[in-house]
Amino acid sequence: MGTSWVRIDVDFRDDPELVMGGWEAVALWPQVVAALKRADGALTDRDIEVFPVVERIPSDVWSRVLGHYKSVGLIVEGSCRWTSQGKGAGVNKSKVGWVTPRLAEKGNGPSRSTSNIIVGSQLISDDVEVISEDMGRSEDNIFNIVPRALSRPVLSCSVPTGSEHNELCAYARQTWGEKVDKGKRSLEQWVGAQEEAHPNLDLLVEAKKARAHEVSKDTDYKAIRRMLSGWFNRAEGYKEERNATHWSGLNKREREQEVAAGNTAYRSNINGVSLWRDIRDGIYTLSAQDILNPDLPYYESVKASVDAAVGANEDPYDHEAYIKALLKHDARPENTQNLTFAIDQIVSSVRVAE
Repeated sequence: MGTSWVRIDVDFRDDPELVMGGWEAVALWPQVVAALKRADGALTDRDIEVFPVVERIPSDVWSRVLGHYKSVGLIVEGSCRWTSQGKGAGVNKSKVGWVTPRLAEKGNGPSRSTSNIIVGSQLISDDVEVISEDMGRSEDNIFNIVPRALSRPVLSCSVPTGSEHNELCAYARQTWGEKVDKGKRSLEQWVGAQEEAHPNLDLLVEAKKARAHEVSKDTDYKAIRRMLSGWFNRAEGYKEERNATHWSGLNKREREQEVAAGNTAYRSNINGVSLWRDIRDGIYTLSAQDILNPDLPYYESVKASVDAAVGANEDPYDHEAYIKALLKHDARPENTQNLTFAIDQIVSSVRVAE
C-alpha cells in the first residue's frame, strides 16, 4: 500500500528564518511539517517532548532548534480548525497546540478544503468541537496529504494567561503529577526560590528540556525537585560557558570532547603568524622556524639567553634556560631537535657578529 508524501516546497532551504537556525533547523523542518500533518495541524506539548525520541535525534539538538523555531515565529501557539468530511454538513472541529503559519502560507495544511491555521487558541468559536490529544484517531482524523490551498492565518497579538511563575507550576504538575508536590514547602515557594537563584534562566524552557531528557533516557525520576534543581544548575553553568569566549572558539564541553579524541592542537595567530596552540593549557607549540621568526617575540628571548651564555663562556646549549625563557611567553618548543636547530642558528649568528 502506497504512502502519501508530505508536500515541502522546494524553496524551504533558502528561507532565511530557517537558515539562521543552522543546518539542523533546515534538516529537521520537513520532519516537523510531517509531524504537524500527522497531528491534525497542531502539536501538543507532549508531541514536542517526545519528538526527539520518535525522530531519533539528540534532545539538546531538538531543544536548540525548537527554541529557534519559536523565536522567529515558525512555530506558535494556536490551533488548526476544519470541518470534518462525512455525511451531511459535517462537524466543525479544532486541534489546539503548537502550529505553524507556514502551512497556511504555503498551502501545506491539512487536506480539508475548509481548514484554517489559527494563531491564538482563543480564536475558537462555540460551534467548534475541540479535539483532545487523548482521543483516539478515527479515519477522519488522518491526513490524506493532498495539497490544497488554505486561507491566510488569522493573526492575533494575544498575551499568555498567567505569569511565567504560574506556567512553570502548572507545567510541572501536569507533567509529573503528585511527585512534584512532595516537599516541605509548596511547589509555588520552591519555584519562587528557583527563580530567585536563576534570574537569567528560562526555567519553563529548561523544565521542558529536562522532561525531554527524561523521556529520551526512558526513565522516571522520583525526586523531581532534586532532578530539576540539578538541571537548572547545570543549565546555568552551560549558559555561562557559552557566553565566555575561548581563543579556540570551542566551549568547555567541546574542548573536552576534542581532547578525548586526541585532537589537542589548534591554530592561533600572533602578529599575523599562524601557530599551533594546545587547547589543554593554551601553550603555543613552536617549530624551529617559529623560534627564529623575527616577527614573533620568541627569537629575542632565546637570543638573549644565547648572548648571556656566550659572553660568560658557558654552555649555550643548556636547553632548560631556553625552555624557561619561552614559557614566559606561554610557549614551548615542539621537540628537542627543533630547539637545538634554532639554538645552532642563533649561536652561529652571535659568533659571526663577534
